[in-house]
Amino acid sequence: MVIEEFHNQGDLERSEKLPISFMCDRNNFNLPKSQIGFITNILFPCFSLLVMIAPDLDYTLKNLDENLKKRQLEADMAEKIEKEKKEKETK
Repeated sequence: MVIEEFHNQGDLERSEKLPISFMCDRNNFNLPKSQIGFITNILFPCFSLLVMIAPDLDYTLKNLDENLKKRQLEADMAEKIEKEKKEKETK
């Protein structure tokens, strides 16, 4: 899985006392938020350029947008569950 490779990179950077790269910190990792960041910062810009060259591929941007909405719902749900868990722990 690509995420494991990213985490291995982050582990190496941590061991070398270097700043940990984007999406590579296994200690502060949230898969839905990571996917949101990847779609927003990498895929959308790349596919937007592709659609400028090949307008018939505009469906790819629609698919990315749908995927982004699903990941956002997952992130919101995970955040809600984490918040409820912390509230229970403090009682």
